[in-house]
Amino acid sequence: MKFLLLVFSLLISTSFYSQTTEENVLDVVERLPVFPDGGIPNFRKVVVDNFRLKKVKGLGFVSCEVQFIIDTDGSITNVKAAGSNQQFNDEAVRAVSKITTKWLPAKINNQNVRFKYRMPLTISYE
Repeated sequence: MKFLLLVFSLLISTSFYSQTTEENVLDVVERLPVFPDGGIPNFRKVVVDNFRLKKVKGLGFVSCEVQFIIDTDGSITNVKAAGSNQQFNDEAVRAVSKITTKWLPAKINNQNVRFKYRMPLTISYE
């Protein structure tokens, strides 16, 4: 049941943000990054497959927000998680950091750009 709730939360709660710099503030990209072999649904599946629920203890609903950068070469960098349960945060960071598949990077003016990706995760302990 916990696994299904984690999968469900991934399916309904994904957000995108473009990387901004002080020199050139951008909030829209011409092409969003693309995760190969199935796009976002496949990325969510890989995160869930990497997630070790037994490493997390909690009561009721536990959630965090995972943020990372999809770099200009498509690699995932700067993975961070913020939430009230440190075990859940640590496992979320581990699950995303373990992914070695490279994305097709975001583009602006036909140039690869860094892209900030945000993904809320939630699990329910019953």
